Amino acid sequence: MYKKNVKFFIILTILILQLVNGHKELFINLNNNNDYYNSSNQLYDYKKPFGYIKIYSESQLVDSLSFSQMIGKRVSIRSGGHSSCSFSLINDTINFDLSGFKRIKVDRYKKIASVQSGVLLEEFYNEIVKYGFGSTGGMCGGVGIGGIALAGGSNFLSPKYGYMIDNILEYKILLANGKIINSNPFNKYNDLFWALSGSGHGGYGIVLEYKVKLHEVPKYYYTNVIEIPLNNVAQTMLEIDRFINSTDNLNKRMSFDLKSIGSTTSNQIIILSFYFIDGTIEEGEREFKKLLKSLPWGKTNENYKTNKTFLEIVQLAPMDIDQHIREITKSRFVMNLNSTSASTFQEFLYYANSIIKEINNDSVIFFNQFYYHGGNHLLDNKYSSFIHRNNQSKYTVVFNCQYRMKENDYLFNLYKEHLNKILPIFGDTIYQNYPDDEIKNWQSSYYGNNYKKLQQIKKKYDPFNYFKNQQSIELP
Repeated sequence: MYKKNVKFFIILTILILQLVNGHKELFINLNNNNDYYNSSNQLYDYKKPFGYIKIYSESQLVDSLSFSQMIGKRVSIRSGGHSSCSFSLINDTINFDLSGFKRIKVDRYKKIASVQSGVLLEEFYNEIVKYGFGSTGGMCGGVGIGGIALAGGSNFLSPKYGYMIDNILEYKILLANGKIINSNPFNKYNDLFWALSGSGHGGYGIVLEYKVKLHEVPKYYYTNVIEIPLNNVAQTMLEIDRFINSTDNLNKRMSFDLKSIGSTTSNQIIILSFYFIDGTIEEGEREFKKLLKSLPWGKTNENYKTNKTFLEIVQLAPMDIDQHIREITKSRFVMNLNSTSASTFQEFLYYANSIIKEINNDSVIFFNQFYYHGGNHLLDNKYSSFIHRNNQSKYTVVFNCQYRMKENDYLFNLYKEHLNKILPIFGDTIYQNYPDDEIKNWQSSYYGNNYKKLQQIKKKYDPFNYFKNQQSIELP
């Protein structure tokens, strides 16, 4: 009876708020058994917010925050809903659905885009290319700006232009005290700007909008692919590193990723993608031929279209990720690429193949990736708290598997145990775009020596730790 009375009170309060403020779109759903919650990673189906509010405007957001605080509830924030650990859904919170924050405004003369948090990467890219621009960010179009922009954001242009956080000029953010402020490196909120630029899910407030520096892109980039045999993966990784370091400034002019994709319905295929991002098509082709010569085991595809637009390249990754699945994702920066770490990556691909052979009652997909961000040239950014910049952070490995059947949890728990054992071989620093909710020393893995300063800034702007999740910045 008590719970029913509480729900009745909350519903009545919402109706009053709607009538007083005229926000007809303001909607809260106190029934957790609906598709809004069930669309997330099913391994986290125990995460049940108290309810959610679909928000479309700044005034609604301020009112919703005030309402949540009035009834004694914390909030959780969801823009694209792709958090690998479902940090966008937190038990017993009012979940703010920012997917209605869709405005993109491009200033072609200043080469700046103002982008709201609910915009998906594909929507952002589709808009800016109309003006001849591109941007760093991610390669999965279905990911929301609101999550990826605070935690890094890397795509094939990053070796030249840095992470997405290196191209953010200003944040508009709602603080726990109900105030909306603009934070940039040159105003009185510059300390908050520094913290936001790399804190990821750190919990300083709700970012509504980003001002992003854009870059003019050519009509076409040269790109090509090489199919790699499984038993040559480790050699390929080491050869990529040698090739990148073979010529001055070559590390800024090209990008690579090595992808392994396998499933219960198709054989594993391993593709090395090459992108020449600073120079002519002819230069790109010459450099690719040099790389190909150093990989005699590689096989090219004569029918592959080598001249691609910015949009064609970022659309190579799938737009939609089927989230009605059970998904495990882990990632590490490769602190020292050597024969041991390269061989470990190759051996894990063999291990993933062995699991596929054991499954006959499920649809399973493995996606494993080794890719290049850039090296020491990304080191100097005094306006960012993001620590992963030097040559010990120029590569990342990502391990992802997706399956559907709950009865296979036991097998995939063994898979995860095996993965957790080998991850330290690559390093102990973690790319915030792929958070790990099982690691104990997350403070140093995400933030390194910046953590204490991040705590002081947290205390200044969220002194009662209202914005909180299991890995948000703690109060000092």
